[in-house]
Amino acid sequence: GPDGEGGAYGGMNPRMKNAIESIDYSPQEGRPLGRCLRELNRTGEEFGNKRVLDLGAAKDLRFARGLQERGIKAEVFSFSPAFSEKERADRARAPQDEASRLVVAGSFSTNPISYLPFEDGSFDRVVSLHVTQHLPQGDLVPFIYDVARIVAKGGIADITPFYELPPDIDHPSAKVPDAELAALADMGVTPEWRRPEPPYDMQALQIDLATIVHVPVYVLTLKKAAV
Repeated sequence: GPDGEGGAYGGMNPRMKNAIESIDYSPQEGRPLGRCLRELNRTGEEFGNKRVLDLGAAKDLRFARGLQERGIKAEVFSFSPAFSEKERADRARAPQDEASRLVVAGSFSTNPISYLPFEDGSFDRVVSLHVTQHLPQGDLVPFIYDVARIVAKGGIADITPFYELPPDIDHPSAKVPDAELAALADMGVTPEWRRPEPPYDMQALQIDLATIVHVPVYVLTLKKAAV
């Protein structure tokens, strides 16, 4: 269960845990819902009556709270290992605020190579904003496959940002070649590259002290077949 051996995040790949803990939440309270939706090119209503994972949630849980404030009923799980044990305990004592819940769906995965401590097919929708750039080199593609694993049949995951970069520039959030996503088909998952709404469809990246490039931004959408 969630509080079994290893603590609340004991079942998580430690490299992924460290990566999410390294996220610089800027602003500290996280991005407002409207901006998140524009970066995902989604509407809030799409999340209604869904079981949703906000992967890499900032501390004020603005995605969950924003849906609640709009009157959109969704079961949102806000997940970030950066939350302290005390913060989790404090939130657990305030169940009247549904948006503040920090819970793990079901038991932890027993798969030793799993990146996320959730069972297969746990969520109808997964949103992951600004986690990719914090992953250690070599972990991005396994992370994508693990997100696909926890999406329920008929569900959707959105992961952003990915950048379309010149071949001579290396970046942790570089757009993944389609060939590396081909095995998603074995999981019943179809990947699709989409663009965010302006102005989030382009970004200026500081490559080094002398180089700034303006590059297209993409959302990677994973759609899992319903049957």
